Amino acid sequence: MGSATPRPRMYYGWCIVATTFCMALVSMGARSGFGVFVLPMSAEFGWNRGTISLAAAIGTLVSGLSQPFLGRLYDRLGGRQLILASLVVSGVCTMLLALTTHILFLILLFGGVLSIAMGGSSLTTTSALLAKWFHRHRATAVALNASGASVGGLLLVPLTVYLIHLVGWRMAWVVLGLLLLIVVVPLAYALLKDDPAELGLLPDGDPQPLVAGQTASARPGPLEVEHWQQSFRSTPIWQLCGGYFVCGFTIALISTHFMPFAIEEVCPPRPRPRPMA
Repeated sequence: MGSATPRPRMYYGWCIVATTFCMALVSMGARSGFGVFVLPMSAEFGWNRGTISLAAAIGTLVSGLSQPFLGRLYDRLGGRQLILASLVVSGVCTMLLALTTHILFLILLFGGVLSIAMGGSSLTTTSALLAKWFHRHRATAVALNASGASVGGLLLVPLTVYLIHLVGWRMAWVVLGLLLLIVVVPLAYALLKDDPAELGLLPDGDPQPLVAGQTASARPGPLEVEHWQQSFRSTPIWQLCGGYFVCGFTIALISTHFMPFAIEEVCPPRPRPRPMA
């Protein structure tokens, strides 16, 4: 009887997918839970709905506008360094939200610093990283990565509601920040790699070994450019920008009000008693 063919080891790129999935689950899930904090923070500080919504709206706008600059940092620093730095800043800023006492603090921290930091570890950045690890299976890898954000909203929003009822909204911010710093940052530090060539691999786990110091050769894509500014001369980039703008405008902004609307529909506020004549 002939010897059995050894089973090939799992391609390391799928470990990268699992890592980015967990990153999206915790980071995007925590951000999706901002609407849960609207009612308790408004009740404590006396903010109206428009005031606290301003922080969320500015955060969405800042996150979108910062993407080209974060992409430039990705090209200069590499995906791993940018993602790790962004995760650390996101975790620290999430914990610092527990110190909120003024709307300007919330706008500066959540709408400014945290929104930029989360953009550095967003689906845009991780998708660019996965594109180096996968060619044939790129669509599957990117789709699994994006699903992490949806799963995060499914799991982290109920968890945030439970935490607010258990320990209050301030400690809930601390717990969400600790999840990023204690769980996600070490995972990304241990497993993330910028390029399969670092491990002597080819995209998709193709069996041809790489010679030391040699990178995998790939045919340039039909829309590939030498400099990022040249990409704005093509129609598809504006189509993508338009699609993402519509997505952010119709979902990211409105999602802030989903939880307050649901709570007030189920448990409408009681009318204030009239003073006795």
